Amino acid sequence: MGESSASPYEVVLGDRLLHLHPRLQRYFAAIPTGSRRMVDQIGVLPTSSGPVLIDRLGPSGRLVASFDAAIGDEHGGCLRLESTRVGFAVGEGVLWWPRPLSPRVSLTERFDDEADAQHVSIVLAHPALGRLYEYSGLFRYELAGEAEE
Repeated sequence: MGESSASPYEVVLGDRLLHLHPRLQRYFAAIPTGSRRMVDQIGVLPTSSGPVLIDRLGPSGRLVASFDAAIGDEHGGCLRLESTRVGFAVGEGVLWWPRPLSPRVSLTERFDDEADAQHVSIVLAHPALGRLYEYSGLFRYELAGEAEE
C-alpha cells in the first residue's frame, strides 16, 4: 500500500469524488492513509485494472478486505463500497480467501441534509450462510484540526 498525500478515496475515485455530496467530498478527501479511531487502516492497492481500496481491520490489521468504489446518484451523491476479496495479512502479502468462501461487505455512505449528519449502512453476508450482520445509522464527525480553524 503506497503512501500518498492524497486520501485513498481520492486515489481510487479520482474525478468521481466530485459527484459525492459536498459534505462527503470534504470528509473523504481529508481521510489520510493509515489508522483511524475505528482501528482500521485504509490504503490503496495498485492493480492492473486500476487502484482499489484496501482496509486492514482490527488492531493487528491481519484481516484485509479490498473494495470496489462507486458513486451513487441518490442523496446528492453517495459512496458505495462492495468488497471484492477478503483475506489475512501474512508478512508483506495477503492470503486471499477463495471467493465462494469469502464474506461480502456492502457499504453505502451518504449525507443526510435534514439531519445534518452522515448516514452509513453496511451489510455483511456470506454466500452459504446468508446475511450475518446489518447496521444502518446516523453519525456526526469532526476532522482533526477542524475545530481549531
